[in-house]
Amino acid sequence: NGQRMRAVVRNPARAQELQNLPGVEIFSGDLSHPESLRGCAEGCSLVYHLAAKLSGTNRAVFDAINVTGTQALLDEAVRAGAGRFVHASTIAVYGLTATQNITEESPWPPCDLPYVITKREADRRVQAAASQIPVVIARFGDVIGPGQHIWTINFIQKINQGLLKPPRDAESGMLN
Repeated sequence: NGQRMRAVVRNPARAQELQNLPGVEIFSGDLSHPESLRGCAEGCSLVYHLAAKLSGTNRAVFDAINVTGTQALLDEAVRAGAGRFVHASTIAVYGLTATQNITEESPWPPCDLPYVITKREADRRVQAAASQIPVVIARFGDVIGPGQHIWTINFIQKINQGLLKPPRDAESGMLN
């Protein structure tokens, strides 16, 4: 549609497909190094924050990326005068539960998983910034698609290895 986009990427060599798209500018930055984000939102009317640390056990790394990195990107969006900040969060903030009909008012039960703890804190930081910049928090479920390892590539590999049987009807499996 003719819109220009700037993508902040940690490793520009791995973003070759993006570099080949018309209207896409690559900005080298790393959420775990907030100083590297300086200037990334300059001239942007809208900032989408789609990155997160998803797996592992090192709480300090989760904090650096999911909390400190989110705050740094928020600060940069405010400094640059961006018109809106859209934060890709997760339904995991509501805990790992089979509860149905969760709403934004649903409580966050205790959880000790670093991903959940740090995404909750990131959400709080984004909400707190609403007095400085309009914000949107989108709490996605299972994100699937090309290049997504946890719910796409690993899922298909497990099916192909016979380790996972795909659901046959609406009652035999659960996916958000």
